[in-house]
Amino acid sequence: MATRMGPLLLLTCLSYRAGPPAVHVKAAAAPGRGGTLTPASRRPVILHPFRRMVAMKGRVFTEFFAHVEACHGADMVDDIIEAARLPHHGAYTSTGSYPFQEMVSLVTALTEATGQPLPVVLEAFGTHCFESWVGYAPQYFATSRSLFDVLEGIDQFHETEVRKLYPDAELPSFVPERRDGRTLVLGYRSCKPLAPLALGVIRGAAAHLSQPVALRCEPAEDARGPYTRIHVELLRPAG
Repeated sequence: MATRMGPLLLLTCLSYRAGPPAVHVKAAAAPGRGGTLTPASRRPVILHPFRRMVAMKGRVFTEFFAHVEACHGADMVDDIIEAARLPHHGAYTSTGSYPFQEMVSLVTALTEATGQPLPVVLEAFGTHCFESWVGYAPQYFATSRSLFDVLEGIDQFHETEVRKLYPDAELPSFVPERRDGRTLVLGYRSCKPLAPLALGVIRGAAAHLSQPVALRCEPAEDARGPYTRIHVELLRPAG
């Protein structure tokens, strides 16, 4: 069961306050396919201000590679691994823990190789994440449920399905703030506040339920600190 949980870990922020050391397994490296990429400027892309070093499960990386291959082809996977200059040549074990900066490097390489803006890259991966959730736990995402019910149940899904496998995970939160017949407002908090990734998850849910939506984000703050407020508007009444 645990091996199928990987794609949600980027969103669920599987990180530790004292991150365990990275695990490098060179034997698992796939041979190159001849794809080359002339690295562009190696300016770092800062996804958010880090206050501490965090670690990420290797399964996230392997699923990211699967997503990139499905969207851009196998050679692109080789290209971004080369451009990211990873110390272990892109070899990850699903249960190993690796520096989050390695994911930053891979995402940066993908934006440079494709010319896509960072939010577009993250949103596409978020949609991929939701699609994987449906395969893992379809009972939470049945098409008989409304989109708003599904989105309001994401925290329950995290606590029920993720917490039991990864009790130390710092899980994000999608807290309903307001709901009416056409609009749902969610408060999104995460130790890696990647709002475009969260938007991708929501778009994946909307596509799964055949319910088109308009999304809007805005910064917000309360006594707990800053967070992102996401407005989800149905473009047609739920059937």
